Amino acid sequence: MAGTILVRNAREHNLRGVDLDLPRERLIVVTGVSGSGKSSLAVDTLFRFGERRYLEGLSPRLRAHLGSGARPEVDRVEGLPPTLCVPADPPPRDPRATLASLADVLDYLRVLWAVAGEALCHRCGRPVARRSPGEVADAVAALPEGTKVLLLAPLFPGPEKDAAAAVERARREGFVRVRVGGGVKEIEEAEASGEEAETSEDKAEATTRETEEVDAVVDRLVVRGNLRSRIQDSVEVALKASGGTVVVAVDGAKPEDDLLF
Repeated sequence: MAGTILVRNAREHNLRGVDLDLPRERLIVVTGVSGSGKSSLAVDTLFRFGERRYLEGLSPRLRAHLGSGARPEVDRVEGLPPTLCVPADPPPRDPRATLASLADVLDYLRVLWAVAGEALCHRCGRPVARRSPGEVADAVAALPEGTKVLLLAPLFPGPEKDAAAAVERARREGFVRVRVGGGVKEIEEAEASGEEAETSEDKAEATTRETEEVDAVVDRLVVRGNLRSRIQDSVEVALKASGGTVVVAVDGAKPEDDLLF
């Protein structure tokens, strides 16, 4: 029967020839007095049978390491997909715990997402792929000749814990300008703005408005055919400062339209 899990003659532990028709894609609660066979049905029969279905979908090498598990005492189970079982332990104190972490499948999901998933840029929605400094430089050099661009190294959010630390680091590493909250400022001006915000009554509002993002300005240039080597050098500096990310801001475009590599 479509949309139904059939269980016929389940005899695991204290079950005595139980026949059931369970609807799929529904929340089902199994209740009963102690010793009535709740766990024998839900865990030792349904879960173990569904777990075997899951293991059958793995490669022979993985099955050799994991084993196939003993078949439960039941004549027939139909319509049951691969299953997970979450232990009925007290919930963890960690607020970040999820069904995936409780069921020990989080590591498998990470591998799946890394292989089959598609990373999208949070700004423009375009696919994100790993690129070498030379490929980034080629993309910048391919912009229309005469285009004014900024090559930026994101510092916050990024490797620094807060915006003030990001501006201070930019100054220590010899950068002259930073882009703060979408506007380019001299280092001294950005530091002065931060000090004014700390003494202002609306400190929280000013901090949120003015220091949402901090990018070190690595280079300002106008795209021309003879700048390919300079562009790559600047890209490498930005990647090193930010820990692997470079932002290309085109003159006149909004920050949300930046090119992120």
